[in-house]
Amino acid sequence: MSVILVVDDEPDVLLLVKTQLESEGFQVYTAESGREALEFLDKNKVDLLILDVVIPGMSGLDVLRKIRSGEKSGLPVVVFTALGREVDMMLKPENEADAYLRKPYTKEELVETVRGLLE
Repeated sequence: MSVILVVDDEPDVLLLVKTQLESEGFQVYTAESGREALEFLDKNKVDLLILDVVIPGMSGLDVLRKIRSGEKSGLPVVVFTALGREVDMMLKPENEADAYLRKPYTKEELVETVRGLLE
């Protein structure tokens, strides 16, 4: 069973994504901040990270940079974004995510993206 960490500061979004992915057989953990996500990643094996760009404290872009420059640089990352300009920032090589989902997304888009990266 693949393990996914979802990072978003909105509890409703976390619950929705967790529910959608668990219904497809994934094991899902959640974090509400970048620091919480990095601490979880240091202590646990995760197969995929879903990351919102706008989170309190350390931004999603900062989290992505830390991951890409560290031991978990190969971890697949899906970025949630609500604004087009955020995608422009993430296209820089040091910020590169594996996939992007623009909010609002459908369950089908989410599951297809996750499965595609885990295959």
